[in-house]
Amino acid sequence: MLMRGTKNYKMNNHPFTLSLLAEKPQHGYQLIKEIENRWGGFYRPSPGSVYPTLQQLEERNYLTSQEVEGKKVYSITDSGEQLLAQQPSSAETLNKSEEQPKLIELKMTLRDLQEVIMQVTRSDKSKNIDKVLSSLKKLKKEIYLMLANEED
Repeated sequence: MLMRGTKNYKMNNHPFTLSLLAEKPQHGYQLIKEIENRWGGFYRPSPGSVYPTLQQLEERNYLTSQEVEGKKVYSITDSGEQLLAQQPSSAETLNKSEEQPKLIELKMTLRDLQEVIMQVTRSDKSKNIDKVLSSLKKLKKEIYLMLANEED
């Protein structure tokens, strides 16, 4: 199950984008693939979130771009390096390589769960569907409670 979208990426995108570009200049598609790779394939931001971010960072002089083989390649500026130095925690959080195996395991577990649910829906036994639905609702509630307790 690949999570796509803009909300999560837009919430914390500037430091992460800058940190990736501090490693090496890249064009937008390379950034999308790199983010997906760092998240173990579990998350991939949409082009509709990445490209406006790049444009915004460039307008604020945190990035520069140049045309290379028909693609706009972005590089971090000194101002971007300074901004990144002021906000390292966000970039470090998203860059934690020790999280990747857990994310990959989570992705595989979700994929397995999806397959099992498809088998249940094909079985045509409403009793099983009701049980699965009840279990999933309980699990969702437990996860929300866990997240709520984490914020304390």
